[in-house]
Amino acid sequence: MLRSINKIKNIIDNYCMGNIINIFHSKNLKKYWLNSNKKNFSELLIYSMNKFLYSENYNYTSTLHKYFLIKHLKNIEKNGNIKNTKLFEFNNPNFHSDFNDSTIKKLITKNYKLKETYTDLFKIHPNIKLHESLKMNFINYLIYEKIKKNKIYKKIELLKDKYFIGTNKIYNLQDKIKISQEKLRSLIEYENISKLIKKNNFNILEIGSGNGRICETILSCSKKKISKYILVDIPPALTFAYDRLKKSFPKKKIFYGIEIDNKKDFDKLLHEYDIILIFPSQIRFIDQKSIELCLAIDCLHEMNKPTIKYYMNFINKCSNILYFKVHEYARPPFSFNSLNVHKPKDYFIKKNWKIIFKKQSLFPSNDFECAYKLLN
Repeated sequence: MLRSINKIKNIIDNYCMGNIINIFHSKNLKKYWLNSNKKNFSELLIYSMNKFLYSENYNYTSTLHKYFLIKHLKNIEKNGNIKNTKLFEFNNPNFHSDFNDSTIKKLITKNYKLKETYTDLFKIHPNIKLHESLKMNFINYLIYEKIKKNKIYKKIELLKDKYFIGTNKIYNLQDKIKISQEKLRSLIEYENISKLIKKNNFNILEIGSGNGRICETILSCSKKKISKYILVDIPPALTFAYDRLKKSFPKKKIFYGIEIDNKKDFDKLLHEYDIILIFPSQIRFIDQKSIELCLAIDCLHEMNKPTIKYYMNFINKCSNILYFKVHEYARPPFSFNSLNVHKPKDYFIKKNWKIIFKKQSLFPSNDFECAYKLLN
């Protein structure tokens, strides 16, 4: 009886009037793109969107992602590269959204005392609302205070302002270092990821790679040599990641590989290049057990269960270690699914996988970071 009630509640939550409108709105992605003013879109973004919209990847993309793609593209169409609130929140999906008692409790330990003066605490950021600026300042300083004595914090000097800050002024200044939420979150995640990188000539695959922040963090901070790094996503995220990595690592050989349509070409390019960016459908060209570490950060909890199962089966076949970060509890919009990180079956965790760690993230506090050794 209780299960039936929860299922009905799930349907109501996912199919309220606002979400029903969003479903129909998301169906207009192709129509929007056809009629959009592409003046502010780069040639690579235009090429990538045209390729994506008429590929199998479009059919596998969730309604939620199509809806957000329209919002993001409209914002670029209107504002170009100006870093306004909407664009900032899209690129930083958990931006100050975890501002609650649980987060504060996680960041503030017993007998907590602020030992430094934060002259930037009341900074008002351009194009961001007053209360949002204050929230972000407060959270950033709490995280800074929590990790500043950790070894991992020293790595912040290796994270280039060019993309972690950009040309905007959305940062806090402390000890002459520009602090952003993207820098702090990337360091928190890298601290756990780095424990999984134990040798040189390491191959990494990242599913849902977003704007490339974790790739840049790993390549900038790791003392181990990363031999190959494969990023998997769709535009405009994949396009932004390519631009970011090309400028951040001018000496690395980087290939934008969305045209690859056979395994022979993929293998040849993977041999020649350090970093390759591809669409999700192209992971079928990856050899079995050729990936030392697979990453999936802030993406699995947004997928429906068939898609999660597809990726987990692929990861089991091709990777040796899996690290993923998800909400502790999630209900992907426009679906009947409920996901619980404490229930292995929800994320199709294989029985023969050996858990390396599963821990609540320092920030956002409603996230869990998990790592598994994928045993044959």
